[in-house]
Amino acid sequence: MITLSVITVTRNDYVGLLGTLESLKKLNSKLKAVTEIIVVDGSDGAASFDLEPMFATVGIKHTYIREPDRSLYDAMNKGVNAADGVLVWMLNGGDIATNAINTDEFYGCIMQIALTNGVGLFKSIDYKGVISIPNIQKSYFIHQAVIYSKKSHAILGSYVDWRDFTASDFLFMHHLFRNNAFPKHTFELCIASCDTPGLSSKLNHFICRDFVLGLENKESVAKLIFRFSRTTLLIFFKRFFKKCLPTVIINKIKVWNV
Repeated sequence: MITLSVITVTRNDYVGLLGTLESLKKLNSKLKAVTEIIVVDGSDGAASFDLEPMFATVGIKHTYIREPDRSLYDAMNKGVNAADGVLVWMLNGGDIATNAINTDEFYGCIMQIALTNGVGLFKSIDYKGVISIPNIQKSYFIHQAVIYSKKSHAILGSYVDWRDFTASDFLFMHHLFRNNAFPKHTFELCIASCDTPGLSSKLNHFICRDFVLGLENKESVAKLIFRFSRTTLLIFFKRFFKKCLPTVIINKIKVWNV
């Protein structure tokens, strides 16, 4: 039987987690019979959440793992290891599954990915409300909008358990996209809405991503340094003109008005 394992990683965000579980109620009757939800909660023990009532209303097989973890990727690996499904969908706590999952078209996409042991890339909505379109050639994707074969972990291994570098999901997907053993499918459906910029918006993610791309392309040390410098400068100037400069101008205006 084709099973889709939805893995939700969270920590101290009960409201966000409830929103995610609520959105998964939209799974149609066909998919409910072939779906499981795995919640990996790394909460610090300050609060005890009773999720059973919500799980009961969702009406889908579920597993709730609540224990400290070393990092986001450690929690994601726990979810993968606990999954019984043929396919894996990482939908973080606070992220929302869209109404598109309540369609026969989505069911058809799941069947296509499963029957080919492939990877499916869908559209998603970022925290600004902008639709993100995946691009395999440029290794651009939102992991909440990627559904892939669990068998890929047997070949590519687990997510690297990095605490300080937030690019392990990019590294895994980058290798997955380039492995011919897993057929790639791109779909027009928009299946996820992300509630925050996420770890992937941080500077160390972009630096690590560029490093991976540089090594894959067998670039020289000089070009790798150029990549790092370019990325760092671009992000610095973006933050400067978006945040720092307006703050300086506003403060100057306040001084002039005194």
